[in-house]
Amino acid sequence: MTHRTLLALPLLALLLGAAAGCSAPPADPAPTSSSATAETAIPMAHAKCVDGLAVVTTDSADVTIDGDCATVEIKASNSQVTVGAVENLMVDGSINRIVVAEVDTVHFTADGNVVVTDSTPVVTDDGQHNTVTDQPEM
Repeated sequence: MTHRTLLALPLLALLLGAAAGCSAPPADPAPTSSSATAETAIPMAHAKCVDGLAVVTTDSADVTIDGDCATVEIKASNSQVTVGAVENLMVDGSINRIVVAEVDTVHFTADGNVVVTDSTPVVTDDGQHNTVTDQPEM
């Protein structure tokens, strides 16, 4: 064998080994966590009406105020609040959905809220993109 052939054989073996590594089937992907596809539960919370006033401060929750309350103030954001009959509803938080059996007045001071009621309240909107509707679905 010549000197060139001796040099070419190891080089050829190296190239063939590299090519074989590139063409190997991919390994199975790592298993994914089942929590990535699971739905996240929305925390439930309760607020109490004390002396005619209920204040909701729990963010990102499904909040229930049992029964009727003269004045309800929503300071939370990104929550759903359900309450009975209300005289005055003040919404100081943003991106809330408030379901009210009956309401006389609604005062918005923040943005992106929806009040769902069959009533026709007097509305003061000092925010933006707030609505009062009788449609239960958003």
